[in-house]
Amino acid sequence: MSYLKNPKVSVGLNLVFLLILSISGWSCQSASETTALPVLSPSGPVQPPADPLNKLTASELKKHVVYLANDELAGREAGTTGGKKAAEYVAKEFKNIGLKTLAPSNSYFQEFTVQGLDLRNVLGYIEGSDPVLKKESVVIGAHYDHLGLGGSGSRGSASGQIHPGADDNASGIAGLIELARAFVALPEKPKRSIIFIAFDGEEKMMLGSRHYTQNPWWPLEKTIYMVNLDQIGRSINDKIIVLGSLSNLTSKETLTELNNRTVKLDLQFKNLGAMELASDNGPFYQQKIPYLFFNSGRYDDRHTPNDTIDKINAAGMEKICRLIFQYTLQVANTAARPVYQEM
Repeated sequence: MSYLKNPKVSVGLNLVFLLILSISGWSCQSASETTALPVLSPSGPVQPPADPLNKLTASELKKHVVYLANDELAGREAGTTGGKKAAEYVAKEFKNIGLKTLAPSNSYFQEFTVQGLDLRNVLGYIEGSDPVLKKESVVIGAHYDHLGLGGSGSRGSASGQIHPGADDNASGIAGLIELARAFVALPEKPKRSIIFIAFDGEEKMMLGSRHYTQNPWWPLEKTIYMVNLDQIGRSINDKIIVLGSLSNLTSKETLTELNNRTVKLDLQFKNLGAMELASDNGPFYQQKIPYLFFNSGRYDDRHTPNDTIDKINAAGMEKICRLIFQYTLQVANTAARPVYQEM
């Protein structure tokens, strides 16, 4: 570099260097003052925590639906090989995410036998951060079973054909898994504990959720709220049906305010009376636990072999899950517990 031997050039470079230091605020510091400079990690500056909402993506949600609704699982009927594979898939995801187990055996499975069927709910949880409120919990639930090859519950003459149940309810399980991932990614955990439950046997009169509420792994008197995801995969024009707002009279206002500030879905609050208790929120409501039930609406090919992966609106699922995440987080962090209201 011969130009450095030129005194005029050297002086000019020194002036430029001093100017840069002056602009950047470093100027002429002593050796002791340089300790105040940012500490760099080997890979560069320490980055702020990532937004947990970034964990809720259409591609990840769709990935779970694709697995759960594939022919290998043969419709995930409760008690079948396909149903057991679905449960194992959820348990593996819970472990990879880092959810804690509630069972003394360190298992994610709550196993039980009913109506001659060997069934299992899949449970994991995040412990709350508040010393007092962490003793209470919010449940997020979805059922993973479907109709298998048809039979009872199938619509039309489709017995013997695989009912893949992409929307009902592979979509809800996909949401459950990715919501768990988002909550784990929070830099500060929710004040209350959050329990994630994948229920078995919902299509056979809510066998899994009935069993859990009769044999809870968390005291029901300390379970303050339930959020149910059942068919969230076929939203049209950003519409989502919300049931259960009458079980707690502040939930509609809270959810609407959050929605208006964030994803701006078309919220359709409805009251179907006893009909809306025919999903896993029902047994919780019967225990005087308020709930919200999210559903993207009914359609002609529900409970048929035509509830397939290609009809899933993954982008819509992403918006719905982002709203559910923010709503559940607010419930978990609010000091006053939601008040149960008889509908």
